[in-house]
Amino acid sequence: MPASNNPMRMVGFYRRCGKLSARSCPSIKTSRKAMAPIAARIIPLVSGFLIIIAAMVASAQVAVRRIARIEIEGLQRVSADEVITTSGLKTGAPFSITSLDTAAQKLVDSGLFTKVGYRTTTKGNLVTIVFQVVESKGGSSPVVYDNFVGFTNDELTAAIRRDVPEFNGTAPNAGTMTDRIRQALQNLLKERQIEGTVEYSPSQIGEHLYTIAGVRTRICKLTFPGATNVPEEKLVIRSRQLLEDVYSAEGSDRVLGVHSLSDLSRGRPMAREIRRAHRQSFERRRLQAGR
Repeated sequence: MPASNNPMRMVGFYRRCGKLSARSCPSIKTSRKAMAPIAARIIPLVSGFLIIIAAMVASAQVAVRRIARIEIEGLQRVSADEVITTSGLKTGAPFSITSLDTAAQKLVDSGLFTKVGYRTTTKGNLVTIVFQVVESKGGSSPVVYDNFVGFTNDELTAAIRRDVPEFNGTAPNAGTMTDRIRQALQNLLKERQIEGTVEYSPSQIGEHLYTIAGVRTRICKLTFPGATNVPEEKLVIRSRQLLEDVYSAEGSDRVLGVHSLSDLSRGRPMAREIRRAHRQSFERRRLQAGR
């Protein structure tokens, strides 16, 4: 019977093999020697990998530094709230040197300050930021909208504050805020699909004047609510040169001012009414500008 078909021989074979000495099985020693160098390489790699994982876990467990307080030194006219709003920083937000540098640059670009510096103190993971500023001497002036027909003052202010959060109805006489306001108004025209270009220029009385160029809105009717000494019809007749003209609040004020000054010297009641209407128009604009 062949050996392969004899189960007793197979059992005997396994038994004999199991009793073999190390000398009679040299292949076992060779296998262990081959594994030793491999183990020597793997163990350091595994150890290094475990160290990296432990470092990553420890790093993740470190608390993120956050802004606890924002203080301002050197203010004279500008409020601390206005400075913080202009900077874009918020208490409770994550702190980073990059965001702090960006905030300082925003303060410089605002035109409110000629110098801006800062220092920080840290307690645990909470950071206190102290800005040191020197205010510009040029001050601020009201913002006036010339021919933005169809827009209320609240709509224009809200549109500007989307891009210029610190806007309060006035703008510094230095810096980049006037250009940022112009761009915000231009964005509003684009949203409303109104063709035209927003232009900026200082007005004759020192205001920041914004006008829509490329849009011709003609005056079709004049009213003088509140007229008392002179009938409104006569006031309309006297100001008829404004009819069919292209609307401009600035231009209308100049026309009314010329009439009132020339006739007021001769004591005419009509001139006084026109002058009063002109003064009321100017006062409304100042109130709308936040003064």
